[in-house]
Amino acid sequence: MSAAGQHSEAPLVDDESFVIHSINGYTHMALSNLADHFKLSPNELDRVIRDAHDELTTRLRAQGVDYADLKQALVPQRGRHEVAFVFDSTRTGNNSYGYAIAELWIPTLRRFGPAKTVVKVGDVLRLPRDVVWTLLERQLVGNEDFPRLSTEYLES
Repeated sequence: MSAAGQHSEAPLVDDESFVIHSINGYTHMALSNLADHFKLSPNELDRVIRDAHDELTTRLRAQGVDYADLKQALVPQRGRHEVAFVFDSTRTGNNSYGYAIAELWIPTLRRFGPAKTVVKVGDVLRLPRDVVWTLLERQLVGNEDFPRLSTEYLES
């Protein structure tokens, strides 16, 4: 992106060095909305994606992480065991609940989790709390094997 905030009109390129390991439905919708809102051409949207990718890889590299090393964690694989931790954000008493939860959760994950971990986040909105928990209880595989952890557990 130029200093004036305008994207250069770069041609679409089949660049083998440019690899994104994970795009989900949310990302796809966000990119579509971005392109529609700003009336971006395919080349301009390509530039936005590449600029964002460059920024991400630069920030990761500054932390000693090579983006290519994250492929195994980002790309679904058969036989890999994955765990979902669901937090009731209303119990934090904080509108910045993502930060409040991460402040407790990330140190615990670093201490007890695998060396390479991907954390994906999301919100369930506009459904009554009891409906959300009923659906989660019904859909989670092996939920009886995993206790519900409270913030008190994470603080200890």
